[in-house]
Amino acid sequence: MSYRWGIFTTNLGPIIDAGQQGNRSVIVVSDDTYNTVIPVVTILPLAYLKANRKIYPNETLLPAKTGGLARDALVLAHQVRTISKKRLSAPLGYVEDPALHASINEALKVHFNLA
Repeated sequence: MSYRWGIFTTNLGPIIDAGQQGNRSVIVVSDDTYNTVIPVVTILPLAYLKANRKIYPNETLLPAKTGGLARDALVLAHQVRTISKKRLSAPLGYVEDPALHASINEALKVHFNLA
């Protein structure tokens, strides 16, 4: 099974202070070379886009219907987490667009200040 670029639902549990919590859509960003051999995946939470919300450089807009999403959503590259694959639902869909892959990778580079 391919995990990378898949959108899944998972329970991120309670968060202290800040961060996405509870049942959330997430996108897997870890490489499938590792995803197939280790029991965890690295994910980024998604948040539905609210009207007039600014999109920051460490976020990527996923348009509605991308990867099975009902509404426009933001990939939150500043909230990276690694979780057990057992916590993932069946995939809602996959982000197929290479331009969106590049945008998500760029958001991660911005967040981690990578060249």
